[in-house]
Amino acid sequence: MVKQLHVTSVLDSTESEIIDALRESGGFDPGSLDVAQLRTQLREQVLGEGLESTRGLREKLLHDSSCRDRLIRRLSLPQRQMFHDPDFYRSFLISIVPLLRTYPFIRIWHMDCGAGEHVYAMAILLREAGLYERCRLYATDSDDRGLRRARDGVFDLASMASSDAGYRASGGHFSLRDYYTVGQDHVEFDPSLRRNMIFAQHNVMTDGVFNEFHVIVCRDVFSMLDPAVGNRVIELLRGSLVRLGFLSLGEAEQAPSVDSGMRYQQYGPAGTFRRMS
Repeated sequence: MVKQLHVTSVLDSTESEIIDALRESGGFDPGSLDVAQLRTQLREQVLGEGLESTRGLREKLLHDSSCRDRLIRRLSLPQRQMFHDPDFYRSFLISIVPLLRTYPFIRIWHMDCGAGEHVYAMAILLREAGLYERCRLYATDSDDRGLRRARDGVFDLASMASSDAGYRASGGHFSLRDYYTVGQDHVEFDPSLRRNMIFAQHNVMTDGVFNEFHVIVCRDVFSMLDPAVGNRVIELLRGSLVRLGFLSLGEAEQAPSVDSGMRYQQYGPAGTFRRMS
């Protein structure tokens, strides 16, 4: 109860009303989310619903249970952590990396990259597979604060023990400790990992195609979008993913339907599809 009072006491009135509405209608509590994280998530959901403000989100929550469910799903996702899904990375190495080797140059887009945890995880595994020098990893997000952290390659020291376990379970050959230096309460990853990374602000709900990619990673994005907004993102994918390229969604998410103008085949990791047309 103390945590609930603390969270709502430092949010503005509209944000507090949104959290109260979730508690009353869905029994949801923000739990360990701090205020900065909570505000970022609410702002992302405003965009994901095709709205202009948290006031609009509050009103939609009151009348649209599917909107409420999408917001609860967003707030309930585990906090991003490097290698938090070892099965995905291990299957990616086994199933998809051998096909990527057939390309002279590889472009990979991490959509909605946050602070870049998944981008660095992918870079490390691609380096160990001997493929990183042929890759460009594009990492985009609408939140410039997270992008600044990603560009610096700085992460909390406390998260590294579980990240190292995930790295080894993902198929890592060494120790994650080999890739970073330790500060007082943080770690900084080897600057050479950033050599082939490009970080840029990009809002998937409003911005357009900016390149063609062999792999697009947008895990758990669609499940948090209003269907009308999701259709716009599908159009973005159609212009961004090369034929026979790979689209990685969340485990429970389905590939866009044939009506989207693209045909997909399940391939490799759960929630990953290959574009066939």
